[in-house]
Amino acid sequence: MSIPKEGPSAGITSATVLLSAATSRKIKSDLAMTGELTIHGEVLPVGGITEKANAAYENGIKTIIVPKKNEKDVENLSEEIRNKIRFVFVEQVDQVFKEAFVGSPMIT
Repeated sequence: MSIPKEGPSAGITSATVLLSAATSRKIKSDLAMTGELTIHGEVLPVGGITEKANAAYENGIKTIIVPKKNEKDVENLSEEIRNKIRFVFVEQVDQVFKEAFVGSPMIT
């Protein structure tokens, strides 16, 4: 099954999926993520945080990995969403990997 993706906000998701495929590590099933990724592993801010958080909430997602530079966007979300979803703010892709995989943390 193909999952449509567009734009740079799928950067950290694509990197996580590739690492999962290469290492056979499972990604947590109740997790969503968004963020642009540079070739140096830096996670950059993206747009649409409100829409993405609302969609995650409606689909039972418990944790969202978000660029640290989008922290203000998360602060502007409804209190209900902020109380129901755990937001993990990241600046580097290794932080994404440590949060995303089932079991012990990734060695990076």
